Amino acid sequence: ELWRSAEESLSDLELRVLLGYCHGGTYGQLSAELGVSVKTIDNALARCKRKLRERVECEPWRYDIA
Repeated sequence: ELWRSAEESLSDLELRVLLGYCHGGTYGQLSAELGVSVKTIDNALARCKRKLRERVECEPWRYDIA
């Protein structure tokens, strides 16, 4: 459910950065792979965290998170 929410609420870049990071990619690796700056990676992850946190806080019963 949370991944579906991520796909709905995140931009293409944010989703690619999040998936890469979750699979062990470093900021430097993701930056080189996606052709953007390290700061862009940092900002994209910050937006991901904010957007997903807002989703979970608004509807915690939808997500099986302890």
